[in-house]
Amino acid sequence: DEMESLYFNTVCFAGPARCGKSDIFFNWLAYAVNSDPGDLMLVHMTQNTARDWSQGDLRKALRHSTSIGGKVLPGKQNLNTHDIRFTNMRLLIKWPTITEVSGKTLRRTWIMDHDRIPLDIDGEGTIFDLTRKRTQTYGRHAMNVVESSPGFEVTNHRWMPTTKHEAPPTEGILAIYNRGDRRRWYWFCHDCSEPFEGDFKHLSWPEKEKVPDIVERAEMATLDCPHCGYSHTHDSGPGQPGKYGLNQRGRWIKDGQTLHADGTVTGDPYRSDIASFWLKGVAAAFVSWKELVVKYLTAMEEYERTGATGS
Repeated sequence: DEMESLYFNTVCFAGPARCGKSDIFFNWLAYAVNSDPGDLMLVHMTQNTARDWSQGDLRKALRHSTSIGGKVLPGKQNLNTHDIRFTNMRLLIKWPTITEVSGKTLRRTWIMDHDRIPLDIDGEGTIFDLTRKRTQTYGRHAMNVVESSPGFEVTNHRWMPTTKHEAPPTEGILAIYNRGDRRRWYWFCHDCSEPFEGDFKHLSWPEKEKVPDIVERAEMATLDCPHCGYSHTHDSGPGQPGKYGLNQRGRWIKDGQTLHADGTVTGDPYRSDIASFWLKGVAAAFVSWKELVVKYLTAMEEYERTGATGS
Protein backbone atom coordinates (compact mmCIF):
# COMPACT_ATOMS: atom_id res chain seq x y z
CA ASP A 1 0.00 0.00 0.00
CA GLU A 2 2.72 2.48 0.96
CA MET A 3 4.97 1.79 -2.03
CA GLU A 4 2.61 3.83 -4.21
CA SER A 5 1.83 6.51 -1.63
CA LEU A 6 2.47 10.16 -2.44
CA TYR A 7 3.19 10.85 1.24
CA PHE A 8 6.36 8.75 1.43
CA ASN A 9 9.49 8.55 -0.73
CA THR A 10 10.87 5.41 0.93
CA VAL A 11 9.60 2.11 2.31
CA CYS A 12 11.97 0.31 4.70
CA PHE A 13 11.28 -3.27 5.77
CA ALA A 14 13.44 -4.95 8.41
CA GLY A 15 12.53 -8.57 8.91
CA PRO A 16 13.94 -12.04 9.52
CA ALA A 17 14.90 -14.51 6.84
CA ARG A 18 12.08 -16.52 5.26
CA CYS A 19 9.32 -14.00 5.95
CA GLY A 20 8.66 -13.26 2.27
CA LYS A 21 10.08 -9.73 2.19
CA SER A 22 11.95 -10.20 -1.12
CA ASP A 23 8.86 -11.56 -2.84
CA ILE A 24 7.08 -8.25 -2.27
CA PHE A 25 9.17 -7.01 -5.19
CA PHE A 26 7.19 -9.08 -7.70
CA ASN A 27 3.90 -7.55 -6.51
CA TRP A 28 5.37 -4.10 -7.09
CA LEU A 29 6.81 -5.04 -10.49
CA ALA A 30 3.43 -6.41 -11.61
CA TYR A 31 1.70 -3.22 -10.47
CA ALA A 32 4.25 -1.01 -12.23
CA VAL A 33 4.15 -2.92 -15.51
CA ASN A 34 0.35 -3.14 -15.65
CA SER A 35 -0.93 0.00 -13.94
CA ASP A 36 1.67 2.73 -13.42
CA PRO A 37 4.86 2.30 -15.46
CA GLY A 38 8.18 3.83 -14.49
CA ASP A 39 11.77 2.65 -14.81
CA LEU A 40 12.85 0.52 -11.84
CA MET A 41 16.31 -0.48 -10.62
CA LEU A 42 16.91 -3.39 -8.28
CA VAL A 43 20.30 -3.49 -6.52
CA HIS A 44 21.47 -6.89 -5.32
CA MET A 45 24.41 -7.71 -3.01
CA THR A 46 27.02 -8.48 -5.70
CA GLN A 47 27.23 -8.90 -9.45
CA ASN A 48 27.10 -12.68 -9.02
CA THR A 49 24.03 -12.65 -6.77
CA ALA A 50 22.34 -10.16 -9.12
CA ARG A 51 22.92 -12.56 -12.03
CA ASP A 52 21.73 -15.58 -10.04
CA TRP A 53 18.56 -13.79 -8.95
CA SER A 54 17.86 -12.56 -12.48
CA GLN A 55 18.37 -16.01 -14.03
CA GLY A 56 16.47 -17.74 -11.21
CA ASP A 57 13.66 -16.00 -9.35
CA LEU A 58 13.03 -13.28 -11.92
CA ARG A 59 12.97 -15.67 -14.90
CA LYS A 60 10.47 -17.87 -13.06
CA ALA A 61 8.20 -14.88 -12.48
CA LEU A 62 8.43 -13.82 -16.13
CA ARG A 63 7.78 -17.36 -17.30
CA HIS A 64 4.85 -18.21 -15.04
CA SER A 65 3.10 -14.82 -14.68
CA THR A 66 1.57 -13.64 -17.93
CA SER A 67 0.74 -10.28 -16.33
CA ILE A 68 4.50 -9.63 -16.04
CA GLY A 69 6.22 -11.82 -18.62
CA GLY A 70 3.59 -11.07 -21.24
CA LYS A 71 4.64 -7.40 -21.18
CA VAL A 72 8.32 -8.04 -22.04
CA LEU A 73 9.15 -6.75 -25.53
CA PRO A 74 9.86 -9.54 -28.03
CA GLY A 75 13.46 -10.27 -28.96
CA LYS A 76 16.41 -11.62 -26.98
CA GLN A 77 17.94 -8.16 -26.79
CA ASN A 78 15.06 -7.11 -24.52
CA LEU A 79 15.54 -9.95 -22.05
CA ASN A 80 19.12 -9.49 -20.88
CA THR A 81 20.37 -10.60 -17.49
CA HIS A 82 20.74 -7.06 -16.17
CA ASP A 83 18.29 -5.14 -18.38
CA ILE A 84 14.67 -6.18 -19.02
CA ARG A 85 12.65 -4.05 -21.42
CA PHE A 86 8.88 -4.08 -21.06
CA THR A 87 6.42 -2.42 -23.40
CA ASN A 88 6.29 0.67 -21.20
CA MET A 89 9.32 0.63 -18.85
CA ARG A 90 12.71 -0.91 -18.02
CA LEU A 91 13.89 -3.07 -15.13
CA LEU A 92 17.59 -2.78 -14.32
CA ILE A 93 19.28 -5.43 -12.14
CA LYS A 94 22.47 -3.93 -10.73
CA TRP A 95 25.02 -4.33 -7.94
CA PRO A 96 26.56 -1.83 -5.49
CA THR A 97 29.30 0.04 -7.30
CA ILE A 98 29.31 3.75 -8.02
CA THR A 99 29.42 3.16 -11.78
CA GLU A 100 26.36 0.89 -11.72
CA VAL A 101 24.09 3.10 -9.61
CA SER A 102 25.15 6.56 -10.85
CA GLY A 103 24.06 8.55 -13.89
CA LYS A 104 20.51 7.19 -14.01
CA THR A 105 17.14 8.91 -13.71
CA LEU A 106 14.65 6.46 -12.24
CA ARG A 107 11.21 6.52 -10.71
CA ARG A 108 11.62 3.47 -8.50
CA THR A 109 14.52 1.68 -6.79
CA TRP A 110 14.75 -1.47 -4.68
CA ILE A 111 17.70 -2.51 -2.50
CA MET A 112 17.73 -6.21 -1.68
CA ASP A 113 19.45 -7.54 1.48
CA HIS A 114 20.79 -4.12 2.42
CA ASP A 115 22.87 -5.29 5.39
CA ARG A 116 24.92 -7.67 3.22
CA ILE A 117 26.13 -4.67 1.17
CA PRO A 118 29.18 -2.61 2.29
CA LEU A 119 28.19 0.53 4.20
CA ASP A 120 30.35 2.79 2.02
CA ILE A 121 30.22 2.46 -1.77
CA ASP A 122 33.52 3.52 -3.37
CA GLY A 123 33.87 6.39 -0.88
CA GLU A 124 30.59 7.99 -2.04
CA GLY A 125 28.27 7.02 0.83
CA THR A 126 25.70 4.34 1.55
CA ILE A 127 23.86 2.48 -1.17
CA PHE A 128 20.58 3.74 0.32
CA ASP A 129 21.50 7.41 -0.04
CA LEU A 130 23.01 6.84 -3.49
CA THR A 131 19.90 5.16 -4.91
CA ARG A 132 17.57 7.77 -3.42
CA LYS A 133 19.39 10.44 -5.43
CA ARG A 134 18.46 8.62 -8.63
CA THR A 135 14.74 9.24 -8.04
CA GLN A 136 14.75 12.88 -6.90
CA THR A 137 13.62 14.17 -10.30
CA TYR A 138 10.25 12.47 -9.86
CA GLY A 139 9.42 14.27 -6.61
CA ARG A 140 6.31 12.89 -4.88
CA HIS A 141 5.96 10.18 -7.52
CA ALA A 142 9.34 8.63 -6.68
CA MET A 143 9.70 5.59 -4.44
CA ASN A 144 12.68 3.79 -2.94
CA VAL A 145 12.37 0.44 -1.19
CA VAL A 146 15.04 -1.07 1.04
CA GLU A 147 14.71 -4.45 2.74
CA SER A 148 16.96 -6.70 4.78
CA SER A 149 17.30 -8.76 7.90
CA PRO A 150 19.39 -6.83 10.48
CA GLY A 151 23.08 -7.60 10.14
CA PHE A 152 25.02 -5.16 12.31
CA GLU A 153 25.85 -5.27 16.01
CA VAL A 154 24.37 -2.84 18.50
CA THR A 155 26.83 -0.01 19.12
CA ASN A 156 25.70 0.85 22.66
CA HIS A 157 24.71 -2.04 24.92
CA ARG A 158 23.58 0.37 27.66
CA TRP A 159 21.02 1.92 25.33
CA MET A 160 17.47 2.41 26.59
CA PRO A 161 14.69 3.19 24.09
CA THR A 162 13.19 6.67 24.21
CA THR A 163 10.03 5.56 22.38
CA LYS A 164 8.14 2.29 22.35
CA HIS A 165 9.20 1.26 18.83
CA GLU A 166 12.72 2.67 18.65
CA ALA A 167 15.35 0.18 17.43
CA PRO A 168 18.75 -0.15 19.15
CA PRO A 169 21.57 2.10 17.92
CA THR A 170 23.21 0.29 15.03
CA GLU A 171 24.04 0.66 11.36
CA GLY A 172 22.23 -0.68 8.33
CA ILE A 173 18.54 -1.43 7.96
CA LEU A 174 17.61 -0.66 11.57
CA ALA A 175 19.25 2.77 11.31
CA ILE A 176 17.01 3.47 8.30
CA TYR A 177 14.03 2.05 10.21
CA ASN A 178 14.68 4.55 13.01
CA ARG A 179 14.56 7.39 10.46
CA GLY A 180 11.03 6.31 9.51
CA ASP A 181 7.67 6.12 11.29
CA ARG A 182 8.66 2.84 13.03
CA ARG A 183 5.82 0.38 12.55
CA ARG A 184 5.64 -2.93 14.43
CA TRP A 185 3.40 -5.96 13.87
CA TYR A 186 0.79 -6.59 16.58
CA TRP A 187 -1.35 -9.64 17.29
CA PHE A 188 -4.56 -9.97 19.28
CA CYS A 189 -4.54 -12.56 22.06
CA HIS A 190 -6.98 -15.35 21.28
CA ASP A 191 -8.13 -15.43 24.92
CA CYS A 192 -8.19 -11.87 26.31
CA SER A 193 -8.16 -10.02 22.93
CA GLU A 194 -5.48 -7.61 24.16
CA PRO A 195 -2.99 -6.64 21.43
CA PHE A 196 0.73 -7.35 21.78
CA GLU A 197 3.85 -7.54 19.63
CA GLY A 198 4.96 -11.16 19.30
CA ASP A 199 8.57 -11.59 20.36
CA PHE A 200 10.98 -14.47 21.03
CA LYS A 201 10.85 -13.60 24.73
CA HIS A 202 7.19 -14.65 24.74
CA LEU A 203 8.04 -18.23 23.73
CA SER A 204 8.15 -20.87 26.47
CA TRP A 205 9.08 -24.55 26.53
CA PRO A 206 9.59 -27.30 29.15
CA GLU A 207 12.72 -27.24 31.30
CA LYS A 208 15.60 -29.55 30.45
CA GLU A 209 15.12 -31.53 33.66
CA LYS A 210 11.60 -32.49 32.57
CA VAL A 211 12.25 -32.98 28.84
CA PRO A 212 15.96 -33.58 28.07
CA ASP A 213 15.64 -33.80 24.29
CA ILE A 214 16.05 -30.41 22.56
CA VAL A 215 13.82 -31.20 19.60
CA GLU A 216 11.04 -32.52 21.82
CA ARG A 217 11.21 -29.42 24.00
CA ALA A 218 11.06 -27.20 20.91
CA GLU A 219 8.05 -29.10 19.57
CA MET A 220 6.22 -28.21 22.79
CA ALA A 221 6.99 -24.48 22.50
CA THR A 222 4.09 -22.06 22.89
CA LEU A 223 3.85 -18.28 22.63
CA ASP A 224 2.34 -16.81 25.78
CA CYS A 225 0.28 -13.62 25.91
CA PRO A 226 2.14 -11.02 28.01
CA HIS A 227 -1.22 -9.78 29.38
CA CYS A 228 -3.05 -12.93 30.50
CA GLY A 229 -0.49 -15.71 29.95
CA TYR A 230 -2.62 -17.64 27.47
CA SER A 231 -0.48 -20.13 25.53
CA HIS A 232 -0.82 -19.93 21.74
CA THR A 233 0.32 -22.94 19.72
CA HIS A 234 2.17 -22.60 16.43
CA ASP A 235 -0.28 -24.76 14.50
CA SER A 236 -4.00 -24.13 14.39
CA GLY A 237 -6.41 -26.57 16.00
CA PRO A 238 -9.56 -26.74 18.12
CA GLY A 239 -9.78 -23.42 19.92
CA GLN A 240 -6.36 -22.35 18.60
CA PRO A 241 -5.80 -19.87 15.74
CA GLY A 242 -2.14 -20.85 15.31
CA LYS A 243 0.47 -18.43 13.98
CA TYR A 244 -1.37 -18.19 10.67
CA GLY A 245 -4.55 -17.09 12.41
CA LEU A 246 -2.69 -14.57 14.54
CA ASN A 247 -1.09 -13.09 11.41
CA GLN A 248 -4.45 -12.94 9.60
CA ARG A 249 -5.71 -10.48 12.23
CA GLY A 250 -2.38 -8.69 12.71
CA ARG A 251 -2.00 -4.91 12.43
CA TRP A 252 0.91 -2.59 11.69
CA ILE A 253 1.08 0.12 14.37
CA LYS A 254 3.27 3.23 14.13
CA ASP A 255 5.44 4.58 16.92
CA GLY A 256 3.31 6.84 19.11
CA GLN A 257 0.10 4.92 18.40
CA THR A 258 -1.71 2.51 20.70
CA LEU A 259 -3.79 -0.43 19.48
CA HIS A 260 -6.74 -1.42 21.66
CA ALA A 261 -8.58 -4.72 22.11
CA ASP A 262 -11.57 -3.50 20.10
CA GLY A 263 -9.30 -2.71 17.12
CA THR A 264 -9.30 1.06 17.54
CA VAL A 265 -6.04 3.00 17.33
CA THR A 266 -5.27 6.13 19.32
CA GLY A 267 -2.29 8.44 19.74
CA ASP A 268 -0.19 10.70 17.54
CA PRO A 269 2.00 8.69 15.15
CA TYR A 270 5.66 9.46 14.59
CA ARG A 271 5.86 11.38 11.28
CA SER A 272 8.46 10.85 8.57
CA ASP A 273 8.80 10.62 4.78
CA ILE A 274 9.96 7.00 5.33
CA ALA A 275 7.36 4.29 5.97
CA SER A 276 9.41 1.85 8.06
CA PHE A 277 8.45 -1.64 9.23
CA TRP A 278 10.15 -4.11 11.57
CA LEU A 279 8.83 -7.68 11.76
CA LYS A 280 10.06 -10.02 14.50
CA GLY A 281 11.09 -13.63 13.84
CA VAL A 282 8.15 -15.34 15.58
CA ALA A 283 5.77 -13.87 12.98
CA ALA A 284 7.80 -14.99 9.93
CA ALA A 285 5.59 -17.05 7.62
CA PHE A 286 8.13 -19.73 6.69
CA VAL A 287 9.99 -20.23 10.00
CA SER A 288 8.33 -22.25 12.75
CA TRP A 289 8.64 -21.58 16.48
CA LYS A 290 10.12 -25.07 16.75
CA GLU A 291 12.98 -24.07 14.42
CA LEU A 292 13.67 -20.89 16.40
CA VAL A 293 13.75 -22.72 19.72
CA VAL A 294 15.95 -25.58 18.41
CA LYS A 295 18.51 -23.07 17.13
CA TYR A 296 18.44 -21.14 20.41
CA LEU A 297 18.77 -24.19 22.67
CA THR A 298 21.51 -25.70 20.50
CA ALA A 299 23.48 -22.44 20.58
CA MET A 300 23.06 -22.14 24.35
CA GLU A 301 24.28 -25.70 24.90
CA GLU A 302 27.34 -25.03 22.76
CA TYR A 303 28.02 -21.82 24.67
CA GLU A 304 27.78 -23.60 28.02
CA ARG A 305 30.08 -26.35 26.76
CA THR A 306 32.72 -24.30 24.92
CA GLY A 307 32.12 -20.62 25.66
CA ALA A 308 31.88 -19.96 21.92
CA THR A 309 29.37 -17.32 20.80
CA GLY A 310 29.56 -17.94 17.05
CA SER A 311 26.29 -19.88 16.87
